[in-house]
Amino acid sequence: MKNLITSVTLAALVVCSPLALAKHGMADHGLLGLKQLDLSAEQKRSLKAIMQNSREELALYSEDRQNVKQELLALMALPQWDVETVSAAIQQSIDSEKQSKLIAARTKHLAYQVLSQEQKAELDVYRDKKNRQSESKNGQKPLKNDKKRKLNMQKMFAKLDLSEQQKAELATLRAAAKSHMENHKAQHITSRNAENTIIQATTFDQDAWLSLYESNRDIMLEVGLQRAKNKYDSLALLNAEQRLKLAKLMQRSQQKYVKKRDKQTLQS
Repeated sequence: MKNLITSVTLAALVVCSPLALAKHGMADHGLLGLKQLDLSAEQKRSLKAIMQNSREELALYSEDRQNVKQELLALMALPQWDVETVSAAIQQSIDSEKQSKLIAARTKHLAYQVLSQEQKAELDVYRDKKNRQSESKNGQKPLKNDKKRKLNMQKMFAKLDLSEQQKAELATLRAAAKSHMENHKAQHITSRNAENTIIQATTFDQDAWLSLYESNRDIMLEVGLQRAKNKYDSLALLNAEQRLKLAKLMQRSQQKYVKKRDKQTLQS
């Protein structure tokens, strides 16, 4: 019965994963700041074409990313934590994500070239302001979707009728995860700035981007391993009834996301 409940929970995790969801709109391409600009009709048409092409390219790799994600999440059901097996799965995930992140970076570059010099300057000021605001609060800039997902998960766990001991242990796990991410603040900022330099260059240097991605492999592995262990430990705290309730909550959340996403797509 425990394995069945675990499987249901992991199925919900796969469905709700951002890797399992299609990308739509400027925000999902990391181009949110463009909405702050006074774009001409021609620029809007160009950006729409760029994003449509990006979605089509990403779709070619979605099944592979989904399979890798499923394999990694399945390891959360192991009776004991297996660091070597999980590390190998995370390495595979890093490899599977490389092409989609390259596509995202190239999309940002192409979108940046559509802008005038004045618009580029305005966009840079806007993003710098947002980065400083995020860093002053959290020590580093979180991914918007990642931050929302974490908050949503915390709300779900709060609905599981946790015991005081479970609440205390979850709080400890979250504090440890936050501290771990703080340790990578400097590397995160350095990597982000290096990628922005590549994206904003007149010509997109794919080799430079790939080199940067590979230079961050060790830290991606470390962060991925820590997140996986945190997820494993969090799920291990729950009993069978709580796991089933969590799965239902996650499925409901995913359905709301899809409904909202589709509505926004129709309006775009």
